[in-house]
Amino acid sequence: MRESLLDHPGQSGYPRADILVNIDSVLMRRHDLAALEQWPGAAPIYSVRLDVSATDAIFLGEWPDAAAYLAMCDPAFRPRIWQDAQGSDAIGIGFPAVVVAEDYIWEGSLLDCSIPATLSVHLLTSAAAALFPGVWQLDGVARTVNGDLLHIDPAPAPGGNSALLIDEAFLAEALAQEDLVLVQIIHQSKRVLTGQADNRFAGDVITARFIATVGEETLCDTSREWIHPARLNE
Repeated sequence: MRESLLDHPGQSGYPRADILVNIDSVLMRRHDLAALEQWPGAAPIYSVRLDVSATDAIFLGEWPDAAAYLAMCDPAFRPRIWQDAQGSDAIGIGFPAVVVAEDYIWEGSLLDCSIPATLSVHLLTSAAAALFPGVWQLDGVARTVNGDLLHIDPAPAPGGNSALLIDEAFLAEALAQEDLVLVQIIHQSKRVLTGQADNRFAGDVITARFIATVGEETLCDTSREWIHPARLNE
């Protein structure tokens, strides 16, 4: 979301507000909740660490277990199963956590002719999908091994409010079996772009709220805030 401070929207030469809001989710072990609440937050969370995507280098139908898809797995960033993340801190919160959702982005490449328009479909990451043995999908709609609806992206079309909607009961059961929790990270940043080429200044404010849940039970709700330090010598 962007809002102009003056009546000159879309003109970069004028001062304007720059307000961004991201909502992401990660999986973490239940016994790390105390560490999350005590995390000092010396450095802010950058949303790029939560941005997991698969482009049209693969086919949409190769999710979640085809060889071409699994070849993109990386223990430090896109682990195949959540246990592969143990001992790592790719997200920067001091303990292992894995991103829940990723984007399949079709960008107009001729590699995939099965989709007629540019779109972005949210799917479970490989680590999250592994919590549901036998999960499969068709056109981005995932189902359990018994054929029950597991998750869907309601607006994959260009410009739509693309997101991952997952069955809460199925997710809660899977988390309980592995002693995991779902942590929603609401990441906000706001600053004023001065209209000049160099926008480095004191006043960039970043906040992150961490809400840990299993089903309808909230286990932790904590926030951190960071203010951009002054760099007057620049």
